[in-house]
Amino acid sequence: MLRLAWVFPAAYLPLLLSKRTRDREGSFRPRNVFIVGWAGVRGSVTLAAALSTPLTTATGAPFPGRELLILLAASVIVVTLVLNATTLPLFIRMLKLRGDGVAAREERAARIATAQAGIGALRQRLSKATHADETRFTQALLTQYEHRLQRHSANADRRQHLNALHDTQRDIWLDAVKAERKELMEMRKADVIDDEVMRVLQADIDLEETLIVGATRHEL
Repeated sequence: MLRLAWVFPAAYLPLLLSKRTRDREGSFRPRNVFIVGWAGVRGSVTLAAALSTPLTTATGAPFPGRELLILLAASVIVVTLVLNATTLPLFIRMLKLRGDGVAAREERAARIATAQAGIGALRQRLSKATHADETRFTQALLTQYEHRLQRHSANADRRQHLNALHDTQRDIWLDAVKAERKELMEMRKADVIDDEVMRVLQADIDLEETLIVGATRHEL
């Protein structure tokens, strides 16, 4: 209860005393502050203090009540771990807590900014291209970046559609990679290639598959 008693002043006093803090942090909902207080583990400092008590007194006699101190401190930790851990999901549902979306907005803004930076660099490179192959490759890469920027800038409904399209494209790409792997194994089985060649090609296929599976919807 002491933690719940001080967590509210600790959350709101800086906002009351500093305009800069208010501008930077905004305001906190009481329900969120309550969850912060409820989620904390109590008794860890108390247990450390109990364990730091000497084993014996100056006369060599056992320190009175040391075992009881350690037992009480450990009991507080165990009780709060069990009680708080089991009731925390219930409180979250009861208080209808949701994410504030700040991280998602920051990520989206960062992806837009980095995509714009990439587009700017590619346009400069395209203006300096001297060979047809270089121009085609740069233009193709620029198109990918422009599509990426469109996805990041789209509204929620449009992003949902693009995410579904991404999943389809990823599955098609994976089907092609699986076909490559199957053909490679058949060639080795028929002794068309040796182990060294198979390992080289298999490493390339593994890398490509890892990139496809590990890529997010924003990267393809």
